[in-house]
Amino acid sequence: MTYVLTSLTALLHPLKKKLKRHTRPVTGQNGHNTLVALTRSRKALLLENAFLRQQVAILERQVSRPKITRRDRLKLLFLARLLPSWKSLLQIVQPETLLRWHSDLFKTFWMKKSGTKNHPRRISGEL
Repeated sequence: MTYVLTSLTALLHPLKKKLKRHTRPVTGQNGHNTLVALTRSRKALLLENAFLRQQVAILERQVSRPKITRRDRLKLLFLARLLPSWKSLLQIVQPETLLRWHSDLFKTFWMKKSGTKNHPRRISGEL
């Protein structure tokens, strides 16, 4: 019995070594834990991929500072809403900027829905 266990352990040791090597965290600034990526759902990985691809598409348009269009903002906002780890994936703007865009979009939506106009507030001359 011990001979079988010893033989089995000897056979499994190289496999265990390879598994450890292939599942160790990737080093670097944007490295993600491979083991965590393996446990995530396909939907989550596809959303993350779409979020990163959208940023690459924006960056490929221009060599200097990229101009982010309204459509780009909407795509990033939509994908960020579906992706729980969007803050760690965002590379081209600050997370606060994306949150500000969301706030502006929310404000615009409710102004249009309520029918109010964006009039400047009238302040008396005495103030």
